[in-house]
Amino acid sequence: MPPVQRGTAAEVIAFVAGNPGAIGYVPAGVQLPASVKTLRLGTGAAAGNGDVQIYSSAAVEEPPRATSVPALRYPAMLRQRGIEGHVVLQFVVDDRGRVDSESISVVESTNGGFESAAIEVVRRARFQPGRNDGRPVPVQVQQTIQFTLSGGGE
Repeated sequence: MPPVQRGTAAEVIAFVAGNPGAIGYVPAGVQLPASVKTLRLGTGAAAGNGDVQIYSSAAVEEPPRATSVPALRYPAMLRQRGIEGHVVLQFVVDDRGRVDSESISVVESTNGGFESAAIEVVRRARFQPGRNDGRPVPVQVQQTIQFTLSGGGE
């Protein structure tokens, strides 16, 4: 599914405020309510005003690398019906190599029945953090989780 689009920055902010875990893009400088956290995506400029600088995978010297991935649980009903598919997730790996659970969002899914299992495996995964200028930094990652009957895993 394509991401939800809104017509104005105010509509985006209202959507994000009302949907835990949602991420929205608004122009820099737009006033945000206290209930909406700012995540800056950037290429290296330091964030100011207490904002968290989040780097894109393409903007870091070393992107995060998975070091521990729990077993993927194939949903029983989908396995019984012979249904395969995938879920594309977007999330932030923090500077300690942990996934920020609130940042996890579904970018694409072939079947909604796979989404909870995909989110759970990403939530419990551990990473070597991304690095920029020799130091660990939070990085936004996009990951495809495959569900195949032959292996049942990622």
